[in-house]
Amino acid sequence: MIKKTNTLYGDYESFDFKSIFSEIKDKTEPSYRPRSVFIDLEPTVIDEIRTGAFKKLFDAEQFVSGKEDTANNFARGHKTLGEKVIDTCLEKIRKLTENC
Repeated sequence: MIKKTNTLYGDYESFDFKSIFSEIKDKTEPSYRPRSVFIDLEPTVIDEIRTGAFKKLFDAEQFVSGKEDTANNFARGHKTLGEKVIDTCLEKIRKLTENC
């Protein structure tokens, strides 16, 4: 349905793309980007997406990552490191929902 280059292929006429994808209007041909926000306190997980095969599919604004891992410690992720990125996460989610 959508290639790594943000272009469509296949039978997509019957599918409602506006609920899942947003159109990129600055290109000459129609291009689409998934409506998603990637959040992780460990930066290496998000870096895999940033540098992977589908890196052109996502915008850098869709990624929120912390500076260090919480080492599977819920309290550390919830009370210390998580509190540092929660406002950024909520802001990105708010912007994404306002553009629906």
